Amino acid sequence: MVATEEFKLSLDGELVCLHREGSDEKIVLTTKSKLTQEGDQVCLHREGSDEIDVLHLGDWEAYLDVAMAYGWTPRGTVHDGIDDWDGTFFCCRGQKVIREDALNLAHALSKAIADN
Repeated sequence: MVATEEFKLSLDGELVCLHREGSDEKIVLTTKSKLTQEGDQVCLHREGSDEIDVLHLGDWEAYLDVAMAYGWTPRGTVHDGIDDWDGTFFCCRGQKVIREDALNLAHALSKAIADN
């Protein structure tokens, strides 16, 4: 489970930001993020930027689990290079997050944070 009390969530236009309290560290999921995985690290690539946010795969999965527990129903990711892509968020192979999913994920995580 994610220690949600350690994070502050904010929305800034097309950016969904999770800020770690007492630190400059933040995780940013844009509404046009591309997800890749390197070992046990999830990389969130911001479209139109060279910036990449990295977090542990277990933390990423925990965020998704918490969001689903707070009402997020994933619509699915899209992948330009794989015709039969299943829309998963749990393995990261260069798929893109759609705008509605990023915003709904942020809304669910903000409910979880407010609940703690």
